Amino acid sequence: MNRTHFQCAQCGRFAPRRHGNYLRKRFCSKDCEVASREGKGFLDKHGYKIIRMRGRDTPEHRIVMEGMIGRPMLPHETVHHKNGQRADNRPENLELWDTRNPKGQRVSDKLAWCATYLTDHGFHVTPPPSQA
Repeated sequence: MNRTHFQCAQCGRFAPRRHGNYLRKRFCSKDCEVASREGKGFLDKHGYKIIRMRGRDTPEHRIVMEGMIGRPMLPHETVHHKNGQRADNRPENLELWDTRNPKGQRVSDKLAWCATYLTDHGFHVTPPPSQA
């Protein structure tokens, strides 16, 4: 193989090396460059993990939730992150909501997280006295 051609990292085809941003690098075409990002993710400016699927950027939490409920989410449904961490898309951290999420988190969810965190770091946590 000479220096005038290269093998595309996506489709494997040999293509001429030309002067152009994607052609000069690893891909034979813009389509191969875009296809190479399929299934890979990034964090958007709001902290949500975004996955490229079928040529579209989709929030990962929606993909996980649709797998959990076994159907596509409806337009009015949203996903709530129980611990408030938008990139934490474990099924046990996600909750299907019927409307837009209110700002913040449930106090009970925050307290449970705090108790776990303190226990994991060697502190003894006692539950508050029950209120009668």
